[in-house]
Amino acid sequence: MTLTRTALDGPADLAKMQAVQTSMQLQPLSAFLKTAAPAIVLPPYDKAKARSHDFIGYLNFLLQFTQPPDASETALMQRFAKIGIGPGRPFDAATMPPQTLTAIDARVKDAQAAQAERVKVTVSSNGLFGTRADLKNDYIKRAVAAEKGLYGNSLVEAWYGGYVGDGRQPSLIRFPAGQLPPAKFFWSMTLYALPDRFLYANPLRRYSIGDRTKGLKHDADGGLTLYVGNLAPGADKESNWLPAPAGLYSAVGRLYGPSEAAMNGSWKLPHLTPAP
Repeated sequence: MTLTRTALDGPADLAKMQAVQTSMQLQPLSAFLKTAAPAIVLPPYDKAKARSHDFIGYLNFLLQFTQPPDASETALMQRFAKIGIGPGRPFDAATMPPQTLTAIDARVKDAQAAQAERVKVTVSSNGLFGTRADLKNDYIKRAVAAEKGLYGNSLVEAWYGGYVGDGRQPSLIRFPAGQLPPAKFFWSMTLYALPDRFLYANPLRRYSIGDRTKGLKHDADGGLTLYVGNLAPGADKESNWLPAPAGLYSAVGRLYGPSEAAMNGSWKLPHLTPAP
């Protein structure tokens, strides 16, 4: 699986973008090297099992591809081995003592609760993504990162933040002069309808807005006001309008090449406020 983004500079650029996309090719490493393909049989996924003691079966399968373990986890893996965790090891809950399974399930629930609490207070991507050296062994943080935005870029590459709103309430995002999103490369605000998180189809065919948006108008003092809502804010403001459904949406801000101020948290997204 890859998450591949190709920049599109408006509808007139569509043919060029499609040409770039069709030139891309994904193939197994074995095909590229012209060697025999490894025989890998993926276990069927069961969401209920993945959230109980049976997650160990999936973990053992995946551990085969992460060898050798990081030195910081040697002692941890030795402890795990006592309850059946190890690269490629078969796992059959029926062969384990009931009290062991009960204890594992209790700890699974503890971890899920801890993750849910961390999710509630995680409002930006600061510190969520990066190398092992960056994240160390904060497993709850890494689980929150996977839940919030699987495969997100490291902080030096991209900063993420955003809002949840209701398109029936016209709203605005006001960046004061001197406080525009500090991005070395570019920034954008992309809107997704909830709960499906698909782009919202609209007459303007505008799915994101940012510093590359043609015709974007700055305020007289150099600041910038974006309008978010289901109804157009008026002809004089349409250049800065991000159309939303007549219902819940998620608006995600992305800064590519964020400044130090964005990375250390001294710069923050302004609040989403009701339009007057």
